[in-house]
Amino acid sequence: MTCTVPKTQYNQDAYNGTTTWTMNTNDPVSGKHVIPFFCNAVTQQAPPLLASGQGKYRYVGCFKDNTPTRQLSNQLYGDNAGENTMCIAACGARGSIFCGTQYHRECWAGNLIPNTKVADANCNFDCAGDLQQICGGNGVGTGAGGTYISLFADSTQWDGNLTRPDSGGGTVTPPVGGPVANPGVDGYKHIGCYTEATQGRALPTEGKVTSKTVASCVAACKGLNLKMAGVEYGGECWCGNELRGGSVAAPAKDCNIACGGNSTELCGGGSRLNIYQLDDGTLTTTTAATTTIVATSSILESSSVPVDSVPPTTTTTTSATPTPTGPAIRQIVSTEWSFQGCYTETKNGRALSKKSYADDLMTLESCAAFCKGVSAAFFGVEYGRECYCGDSLRDGSVPATNQKDCSF
Repeated sequence: MTCTVPKTQYNQDAYNGTTTWTMNTNDPVSGKHVIPFFCNAVTQQAPPLLASGQGKYRYVGCFKDNTPTRQLSNQLYGDNAGENTMCIAACGARGSIFCGTQYHRECWAGNLIPNTKVADANCNFDCAGDLQQICGGNGVGTGAGGTYISLFADSTQWDGNLTRPDSGGGTVTPPVGGPVANPGVDGYKHIGCYTEATQGRALPTEGKVTSKTVASCVAACKGLNLKMAGVEYGGECWCGNELRGGSVAAPAKDCNIACGGNSTELCGGGSRLNIYQLDDGTLTTTTAATTTIVATSSILESSSVPVDSVPPTTTTTTSATPTPTGPAIRQIVSTEWSFQGCYTETKNGRALSKKSYADDLMTLESCAAFCKGVSAAFFGVEYGRECYCGDSLRDGSVPATNQKDCSF
C-alpha cells in the first residue's frame, strides 16, 4: 500500500489525507481488520522560492480567458517544451504579478487578475513539456468549449483579492513593489494612458530602443526630433509630434504591463500607451477618416501568385486630401503568401497549431519567414504580436462574420 499524491498543480500548500484499508483474513477469531492510512501530501514547488522553501508564485486556480479579451495581456512564449515551471520562471524574471499557462504550451503574464474564476476541472489540458502538469484547458460540462488558463500569483505582490478592479475612472493603487507610471524622463512628461487611434497607431513612427524602458523610448524619440513618445505592450516604442485621430485618454489601470527592461515602471498595455510629451506645449491631436481597412487571426497561404497579378487597391476616404493613416490589408507578403481573410480560432484551441512565437516587433514578413522555415502552408498573425503556423486550418476555424474583427 502506497500513499500517492494525486495529479495536481505546482505551488500549492501541503495537505493531509487519510483513508482506510479493510482486510479480511477469513480467520473466524480475528475477523476483519481495518487499517487506517495517513498521508501528508506535498506538491512540488517551482522556483523562484521564498525563504520557507515554498514557491513564490502560488497556484490561484482555473480562470476563464477571452472575457471578452485576453485576461493576461502579455504572451511570454509558445513552446512545445512549455510547462508551469518554465512559465513561472519567465514571469518571475519579468516581475509580473500574475502568471498563467494555457493551450498546453503558452505562457502569459500580467498585473491584473482575470475576472472569472471557475472549477479546476475546466483546466484539463496537460502541458506539452510535462504530461503530469496541467496547462489550461477547454472546459467541461456547461463550460465545455471555452478557453481557460491555469493561474499563479506572486504572493509578495498580490493580496489575495479575487476581485478585478472595475473599469470605471479613478486611480488604481499599484501593489506594493509593483510597477508605476514613470512621471517623466529627460524633459518628457507623462500625460497619461491613451488608446490607439481609430485608424492604426496613435503615434506613427517606431522608436528603435536599446532596452524596453521608458528612458530608452524617450531617447529614441528625442533622437528623431519628435516631441511625443509612447510605450506599449511592455516595451514597444512609438514616436510622433501629435496623437492621431481617435486616440483618447483611457483609464490608468488599462496601462498595466511592466516594462521588459525595468519591472518597476509601466510600459502601456494591450492597445494602450503610456504617453510622454516634451514639456514645451499642449497636447495635440489630429483627425482621421472614418473608414478603416484592417486585417480575430489574419490568415495567409503559401502561394505562387506573382505580385503583379494582384489588382491595384483603391481606398475611398471622406477627406479632400486623403493621407494614409492606418494599416491596410496586404494581399501578398514576401511574393509567395496570399491573404485568405480574417478567421476565428477554434473552440478547442488554435486554428494553426504547428509552431508559434511572439514578438513585440512582429511584422508580416518576419512571421512569413518563420513559418516558411518550418515548412508550413499557412501563417496567421494575431493580437499584433503573435505568429502561428500550420499545414491546414483546424476544424472549427471559419471566416469571421465581420472581417474588420482583425483590427490590430
